[in-house]
Amino acid sequence: MGVLDSLKIAGYKPKASQDGVWEPYNGVYKVDWATCRKEIDAKNGNVAYIQAEWNIVDVLGGMDKRSSKYADFQKRYYIEGEKAEANMQSFLDDAFTFGIDLSTESDDSLPNRFGEVVGRQGYLRAWGWTPKDSDTPRQSIVLQQEKAALKAAGKLSKATPF
Repeated sequence: MGVLDSLKIAGYKPKASQDGVWEPYNGVYKVDWATCRKEIDAKNGNVAYIQAEWNIVDVLGGMDKRSSKYADFQKRYYIEGEKAEANMQSFLDDAFTFGIDLSTESDDSLPNRFGEVVGRQGYLRAWGWTPKDSDTPRQSIVLQQEKAALKAAGKLSKATPF
């Protein structure tokens, strides 16, 4: 009996390589805020943004964590341009959701406090979507309070009184 015969008996079916294929996370996760720093987007006119990254600590529901040398989730909060105020509000709200109130700082002193969110644990809901003009999926995330995350993951009983 040859190798191919053994594979047939074992039920082997060929499959396409997954090398380089990326799939967005879909689920609810407990995460660790891993990175928070100010950067400049040189490709788009040297616009400043806050780079935030989170890593999965626990899967509450959905897709399992995959091994990677990169952060599981990344988000840029652009702090220059038309949407600067909305992006800053989003960043401040996300930090507050993780238990840190950064809203009392000035623009210049804010980066000095970024270390306060790094290492904090919280919750995140993730889903993927593909733009109409692209074949490449994109990752979307929203940071959540524990109660909302547990509810989204189906781990919060409907009988819970809070």
